[in-house]
Amino acid sequence: MCEKKAFDITGVLNGICDKLVHRHPHIYGDVVAEDEETVLKNWEMLKLQEKGKTSILQGVPKSLPSMVKAYRIQEKGHMCSGY
Repeated sequence: MCEKKAFDITGVLNGICDKLVHRHPHIYGDVVAEDEETVLKNWEMLKLQEKGKTSILQGVPKSLPSMVKAYRIQEKGHMCSGY
């Protein structure tokens, strides 16, 4: 089986670096985050925008066991309260 060479390591590393810079504006940009909670809220909102999602709950898999799913929903709701 031959390789298709659809990507190279330079492209992969550049993509990872771009994502890190984009998702951490409190480090690499002008955004001020006073605490960890603010960083997590910003992170969730950036991921929503990147993936074109309209709800924070779209990231919670439907196949999770009920208790785990309830925990994740509560966790996401808490992180994004105030937005």
